[in-house]
Amino acid sequence: FGKDHKFNQIHDYSGFKNNVSIQTYESLRPYIEMQESQKTSALNEDHPILYAQTSGSTGSPKLIPILKHSVAAYKRSQKLVSYAIYKVNPQAFSGKILAIVSPAVEGYLLSGAPFGSMSGLIFQSMPLFTRLKYVLPAAIFDISDYEKKYTQIAIHAMVESNISMIATANPSTLIKMVQLIKSKPYFFIDQVSKLSVDRGEALKSIFSSKGQLAFEDLWPNLKAIVTWTCGSCSLLLGQLKKLLPKNSHIIEMGY
Repeated sequence: FGKDHKFNQIHDYSGFKNNVSIQTYESLRPYIEMQESQKTSALNEDHPILYAQTSGSTGSPKLIPILKHSVAAYKRSQKLVSYAIYKVNPQAFSGKILAIVSPAVEGYLLSGAPFGSMSGLIFQSMPLFTRLKYVLPAAIFDISDYEKKYTQIAIHAMVESNISMIATANPSTLIKMVQLIKSKPYFFIDQVSKLSVDRGEALKSIFSSKGQLAFEDLWPNLKAIVTWTCGSCSLLLGQLKKLLPKNSHIIEMGY
């Protein structure tokens, strides 16, 4: 990429602007494919340790190179995000954290290089203080069957009564989980009872008296939902807000 764009002639911003046009993923795709197939530094000086996979309008998956220093930068940004949330609402960290992500590694390219999701990588790179509060084990995110995965997420989340923060990229994930619990309340209460008899009895009592298991019933200490709020995700925020306890807040996740 540097040779094709005459990096050796660039000495200032003006030179960079003249030599390097605005790029699209498709203009970078050949370099990414070349560095994987030939194991050369076609686009990145350091070889990527992971490719973050995202689908696009072209239909072909986009593979975003993640380098060692990229991970270090993400770890730093996550510390800043955690600090910012704490300053706004310290009670968000008073209990456990329900973080729902995609697997950090979802598969491997023909070259052997792993590809996965940024949310999974962020899940693993959060500060230790945050990771110790996670409700879900990382192995749950590796379940390939969609329904089984969300069933296990719901069961493990329901076992824990003191969840003060929920983090997920898309609000639809939480709406899906609520709909799943609502469709089979007795099943979920039974599954929770197998893991915690006391918690199962508590949920059974709540459902018996209220006829539902809403967020405020499951997690009365819920203070913050960290999720994307822009683009198409914004269309679901009204529906999500109706499900939350009155003293909880929705916080933009950022990237």
